[in-house]
Amino acid sequence: MFKWRRVGGTPVQVVAPLVFTAVGAAATLGVLFLVIRGIIIRGHLQPGWPAVLLVVLFLAAWTTFAFRMSRIGVFVSDIGVRNRSILRTQTIPWANVKRFETRPMIKGLGSSYAGMLRAHAVWILLRDSSALQTSLVFRDKTSFLPAKGMTKLGDVVAGPAFAAGEEVGIGLTDKAVQHALRELRAAQKTWGQS
Repeated sequence: MFKWRRVGGTPVQVVAPLVFTAVGAAATLGVLFLVIRGIIIRGHLQPGWPAVLLVVLFLAAWTTFAFRMSRIGVFVSDIGVRNRSILRTQTIPWANVKRFETRPMIKGLGSSYAGMLRAHAVWILLRDSSALQTSLVFRDKTSFLPAKGMTKLGDVVAGPAFAAGEEVGIGLTDKAVQHALRELRAAQKTWGQS
């Protein structure tokens, strides 16, 4: 029997989407309750029902998206490594995992800005020489600002945004990424073949 354990991430990245999921679910149920109550009392739909239907569909989409956001992350178990994104879940058996490393982010939400933001991700290198970008994204600070200050537009735009994200727990700090890499490597040593 196995249990998936989250690696990396911050409490804010898990709790905030769950709050949005609860708000979306409550709003959806509240609107549906009012619609059904109106049908029971009046015996028919009111003239504005298409607009109400659009609201219900929006709230249902909101709730689904928020729930998927709360499930994003990298997980380990005795079976392997599981990477969850908004649209996809990939499970890689330990026998296929060669190692873990950090590389520049090249796909996913915000990948078009990844170069300017110097966004990096934890990657899973597979034994067949392919690589899988995980959802553990962070800002590479090894090529941080030069001693004399900001030299590129990206430094002006990305610096404060990433710093604020790290401060409130939305973005991963260097320390959190190193901890996640240690956890992944320890799990591979325990369950996988190194």
